[in-house]
Amino acid sequence: MDFVSRHTSTSSDPHPPSSSSSSSPAVPPEEPEYLARYMVIKHSWRGRYKRILCISTYAIVTLDPGTLSATNSYDVASDFEGATPIIGRDENSSEFNLSVRTDGRGKFKAMKFSSKYRASIISELHRIRWNRLPTVAEFPVLHLRRRTSEWVQVKMKVTHVGVEVLELKSGDLRWCLDFRDMDSPAIILLSDAYGKKNVDNGGFILCPLYGRKSKAFQAASGTSNAAIISNLTKTAKSMVGLSLTVDSSTSLSITEYLRLRAKEAVGAEETPLGVWSLTRLRTSAHGTQHSAGLSLALGPKGGLGECGDAVSRQLILTKVSLIERRPENYEAVIVRPLSTISALVRFSEEPQMFMLALLADSLLAAVRDVLQTEGQCPMPVLPRLTMPGHLIDPPCGRVHLQSPQQPLRAVADMESATMHLKHLAAAAKDAVAEGGSIPGSRAKLWRRIREFNACIPFGGVPPNIDCT
Repeated sequence: MDFVSRHTSTSSDPHPPSSSSSSSPAVPPEEPEYLARYMVIKHSWRGRYKRILCISTYAIVTLDPGTLSATNSYDVASDFEGATPIIGRDENSSEFNLSVRTDGRGKFKAMKFSSKYRASIISELHRIRWNRLPTVAEFPVLHLRRRTSEWVQVKMKVTHVGVEVLELKSGDLRWCLDFRDMDSPAIILLSDAYGKKNVDNGGFILCPLYGRKSKAFQAASGTSNAAIISNLTKTAKSMVGLSLTVDSSTSLSITEYLRLRAKEAVGAEETPLGVWSLTRLRTSAHGTQHSAGLSLALGPKGGLGECGDAVSRQLILTKVSLIERRPENYEAVIVRPLSTISALVRFSEEPQMFMLALLADSLLAAVRDVLQTEGQCPMPVLPRLTMPGHLIDPPCGRVHLQSPQQPLRAVADMESATMHLKHLAAAAKDAVAEGGSIPGSRAKLWRRIREFNACIPFGGVPPNIDCT
């Protein structure tokens, strides 16, 4: 799956269901499709207790995990002011505040929560009120184009959730990186031409997770590398609660960096198990930012969404990774560890369409075979994409960095499996016993099935769980 294209475009999200007229029979509205759901701890005068925090473009809802009934709902347009991390002495703090109100007229008050996915939660909450957030800062910078070794002037925009790089003349988005998707170290300082470290004319490197390639920048006239890096680290800390690590210990020169990037472009050295030609459907910013939302509509350029495009690629499968290469020069664009792949998707509506490209049966079968053999666990092939809001606590590289012993491929814990089995059984009982006479019972059952499949690994529930 393409983990870097997870941000959701607000233009394609569903609107809240309209209320029925007084003359029509009472029909319970279908549950909304959320952008994301997270298990959080709510802190209140009653103590600390679990809630499922559900985020959509029009509402923020908290659910009781025991009953899935809504305990609070806040309208994004009128009752949600913002989200901020609670910064304390503890670097591992996971607490944050939601500034909300319940009546649309009173004062906003802070509701306190905690979650190890704090950075992801706050990033999603910032994005649903994107049109009300100002740009934090803008800097003129030079971007090093590796293939030509040229410095090209661009504009670097620091936002509430990360960095955007835009073309200077057109303003088109060329590259972006969320703070939550930065590696550790997140920033590496380059030395100058004489090998001197910690000098302001050396430049710096931004390092992403998920096998994406690093990018080198240098402050242009009117600013400094120190000012840009300081703004990045302060913004990440104050806006999403992340401490970005800056590595100033190396004496990596621009020439040495280009040599390392050229070596990275060769890609993994593992023996290929198969090679396929395919078409990569990209989203805007060359596949690094906004996805097509809750739908996968093809845009005018052949890619996903209005600004997405399509490019030719070669996909190489090895025992440890999927390597995506440019066919014209065999350069590795991205190397995805197999451990980051949680499912394969072959759309029932369009059998030749896969999550990454247009594929043949042989590739799908080969990838699944290698994943199951090397990972020693079953790998599902889904008929369509899991909706973003069906999964609780979606994968976050930052959480994996903080807990390296926890595998990226989720393992169902006893509490989560018990909860999903309970709600699945209750929905199935209602749908069967009432014979469909209860409005919405069948839709609720399908929703519980999709949520179960999204949250419980294909290997099944823990063997010692009580399913009665």
